[in-house]
Amino acid sequence: MSLPRDVQDRLRAKGPEFGRDALILPVQTRNGSTYYLADDVEAMRAARAAGLDAEYLLAQEERRYLNEFATGWELEMALAVAQNLAANGIGTVIGYVWARVRLAIQRGRHPGPETEVPVRLRIAQLEYAEQGSVKIKGLEIDGSAEDATALLGTILAGPVTARMGLRSSSVEQRADDQGGETTAP
Repeated sequence: MSLPRDVQDRLRAKGPEFGRDALILPVQTRNGSTYYLADDVEAMRAARAAGLDAEYLLAQEERRYLNEFATGWELEMALAVAQNLAANGIGTVIGYVWARVRLAIQRGRHPGPETEVPVRLRIAQLEYAEQGSVKIKGLEIDGSAEDATALLGTILAGPVTARMGLRSSSVEQRADDQGGETTAP
């Protein structure tokens, strides 16, 4: 999964039980520093509006923001979701994506309609591995909001339907290594 190395390290330090449904992650690296994008300023409001119990990975005093947008994408976001995310939590994650899509349209970043807003979505899921290490499993979805949220629902719902959804979807799913997993050394 294409998360900055320092973000992966912080996620491993938190472990799979971080006390929330999701963590809002920074996605851009410049000159060795990790940044949230300008849209992430309103990420918490969007998360709460969708009913998602979320927090930022970085404390307020540590957060830095880029005032630029991802090349070719109207909306880029990353979340770490709890290992034990329940079925209703899946719906709130998807609701969060739609809330961010609506904000992008309201801010004039895309003319709409909501279903056609291009998104790049990174989802990380943490679990304990052997000898106390933490494994980060995840995926990256690039596509329209409609296709990305449909695929996300399929993937988070279960591994068998996820594989079927990946084969039939027009959304691109990427991972850094085989199986989309990164394991702590």
